[in-house]
Amino acid sequence: MVSPRTTSLDGKIVYPQVRRTDFSYEQHGTTVADPYRWLEDPHGKETEAFIDAQNQLSAEYMNKFDGKTKFNERLTELYNYERFSAPYKRGDYYYFSRNTGLL
Repeated sequence: MVSPRTTSLDGKIVYPQVRRTDFSYEQHGTTVADPYRWLEDPHGKETEAFIDAQNQLSAEYMNKFDGKTKFNERLTELYNYERFSAPYKRGDYYYFSRNTGLL
């Protein structure tokens, strides 16, 4: 498959084309348009191609981002902490989960 351009000649981002359909359905007497229903099938070939194009666009943008390393370090710092779930009962016992963080 040929990779689509993610930037135009003037440097603007070119987003992947997304197909719209005329699909709609009735919900409590109201017609609801759902033109992107086909994207709800995560294993469909068209959905996978669209996701790949979106990922390529994101990767190219992030690879040009000068602060990528600092951003990743800060995000890791924010998510790297110990946390516990709320307790829940199963039978006669109470349980909780514990996550020690990323390290």
